[in-house]
Amino acid sequence: VSLPSSVNKIYSGAFRGCTNLKSIDLTNTQITEIPTACFYGCEKLVEVKYNTGVIVGNDAIPENN
Repeated sequence: VSLPSSVNKIYSGAFRGCTNLKSIDLTNTQITEIPTACFYGCEKLVEVKYNTGVIVGNDAIPENN
């Protein structure tokens, strides 16, 4: 999944429980923070791409990434 440049914020738990999500690319967005538990329960998630300087909240990305 690749999010468009118009995205400037994602919320805590935004992708919660997306069990088939394998990768996500946030590099084209204006996101400055990946909030707590954003990808909670994304069991198949293996890759999260984001820009340098993005603040990553506690448990925002599962440990297997």
